[in-house]
Amino acid sequence: MPKRQLPFMQVDVFSPESGQVLGGNPLAVFYDVPGFLDVSTMQAIARELNCPETTFVTQPPEREGRYRVRIFTPYQELPFAGHPTLGTYFVLKAKGLLEGPGMQISGAGDTSCSEDERGWIWIVPPKGHVRDVLVSATRLASAFGVGDIFLDETMPPAVCGTGIDHLVVFITNSEILPDLEPLLPRIAALQYDLGVQGVYVVAMVGPTTYRARFFNKEGEDPATGSAAAGFATYLMQSAGETAIRRYIISQGTEMGRTSEIHVRLNALSLGSLELGGRVFPVVDGTFYV
Repeated sequence: MPKRQLPFMQVDVFSPESGQVLGGNPLAVFYDVPGFLDVSTMQAIARELNCPETTFVTQPPEREGRYRVRIFTPYQELPFAGHPTLGTYFVLKAKGLLEGPGMQISGAGDTSCSEDERGWIWIVPPKGHVRDVLVSATRLASAFGVGDIFLDETMPPAVCGTGIDHLVVFITNSEILPDLEPLLPRIAALQYDLGVQGVYVVAMVGPTTYRARFFNKEGEDPATGSAAAGFATYLMQSAGETAIRRYIISQGTEMGRTSEIHVRLNALSLGSLELGGRVFPVVDGTFYV
């Protein structure tokens, strides 16, 4: 019988406003990590739980709300990710380990976190950037198993990042999104050639609403906060967004896990990009190792 017990909570992050249960993106949070837990064990735990990401709070919140987090997929450690940042802050508050705003320390730097009057969690991700790349519509269509990818000429594919880089592909025809059937070896080749974590395909479906799908060599993700933050950075830097605006990005529908990522941006102010959403607890338990 294993002697070491690790408390953890599993939550769904970016759950839709409709109140759909078991939506959003799953996350496991180990909020009280003992010193004996090494990196290889953290990675093994993440692989065992098989959530899109698992976080480990390796330094508990200090008086000023700073805490250190390590983020793992089942396959690797990440310097930053969106839904793990929201979900970890939520769990720390739910467990009484944090009262007010928090400051997450991860491999990508500091990320501020807060809760609004409705109980929604908001974060200010690391400063973003956009990098032009040369990738043809033909190659993208081939990678996604469709005849045409309907690129938006005003916003060509670009590498966008806020702590972690993704290829953002902005398309003009949202109706093609359900038809995407990516060939994972070709997605992996795009990741390798462009130095990105994954590919985020986005289409506008209303004045302030978008639909998106995210893929990498492991498959599809139901809600990708870091990619949404990269796309929002692209809107500010390349599409001339200067007014205070709020957008909703819907993702995960094709996976049966509808998610809603809320974005607030203001290109004229410091800390101008925020990601927010609803977080719900799903499992509160003990992991034996």
